[in-house]
Amino acid sequence: GSIALEPLVDISIYFYESLLPDVGRDLEMKMLEEYSNPNSTGDNLKADIAIIDLFRTFPGRTNDSSTAELFVVPYAHASHCLSKPTGVWINACGHIKTSQLQAGVIDQLDHYQGNELRHLF
Repeated sequence: GSIALEPLVDISIYFYESLLPDVGRDLEMKMLEEYSNPNSTGDNLKADIAIIDLFRTFPGRTNDSSTAELFVVPYAHASHCLSKPTGVWINACGHIKTSQLQAGVIDQLDHYQGNELRHLF
């Protein structure tokens, strides 16, 4: 058989670019820098950033929320838990405040209401 040069895209996704920087793009960049350190212990947690990058470059992205079949929320939860503001692991993500997640993630999801079951966090 032949190898397709273009992936088949049969789903359209809406990728939120609206998360606040401290839980969105700035967090991703901070953690990518930390993960590049050879002494990083976050090998298993890097996956969230890689998955976000895959969705960010997915050819089936749409900017029209009315045509989206899936809504992707690019919040790097595992990496955020690993981020250590004190330089010490804090059990159960205790350093992340609910109010920060509410304002930075949930409040930024303009298309959540009515599409709750189609949101991927």
